[in-house]
Amino acid sequence: MDNDQMRHGQLTVQKKWDTSTSILAGDAIFVEAQRLIGKINTNSQIIFKRFNDVALDVCVGQAYDKENEGNEEITLDEYLHMIQNKTGALIGLCVEIPALLSSQDSKVCEQLREFGYNIGKAFQIQDDILEIFSDAKSMGKSLGSDILSKKQTVLTIIARKIVPKEWSKFCYSIEDHPIKKIINMLRSFFDQHNIYSEAKSLSDKYLQDGLDNLLFVPESNREELKLFTNYLKNREY
Repeated sequence: MDNDQMRHGQLTVQKKWDTSTSILAGDAIFVEAQRLIGKINTNSQIIFKRFNDVALDVCVGQAYDKENEGNEEITLDEYLHMIQNKTGALIGLCVEIPALLSSQDSKVCEQLREFGYNIGKAFQIQDDILEIFSDAKSMGKSLGSDILSKKQTVLTIIARKIVPKEWSKFCYSIEDHPIKKIINMLRSFFDQHNIYSEAKSLSDKYLQDGLDNLLFVPESNREELKLFTNYLKNREY
């Protein structure tokens, strides 16, 4: 949907083949997921409903993302709501389904869902940061594609919030420069105005909120999720 040519170090389906093939592949994967859910014996109806609810949430979040491309009035709260409906909802479902399969009580399922929301928001904020401060080889995709396509990221929203005049002037100054130079200029700007540190602090907050959610989960089931959270905190790609 964002027309990226590389993901995870490989050509995207639409680049390697074409857009029609990528749509068909996505449709087929979705159908296969439904077939797999049909083989579940424990809480299958609840899992089926949650899967489709979240699939719709992700579509709504992605639509909201598309709608707000180039919208320089989107607030940080609106951005956080958008990424909760995308990455947050997806991770939330991934940790909630095992709880449903093992017939955990509703409080545990709810807290795991909230864990996913928090971890998902942290992950997306990190992704926005890494797209500028990492490198293309590590990320497995091109750097700066979101900002250059005028998508609203946590960095641009914070910049517009705390140094609006400087950010507006900066955006005008980078026009017509090569991409590599623009990336370096963005890094300098975000560092100089403490925007990087603000975004990093926000990511760390949601990671900690996720760990707090795990306090309601049976202790024997926490360790791997804690390791996963710490891995995300230190990821570089």
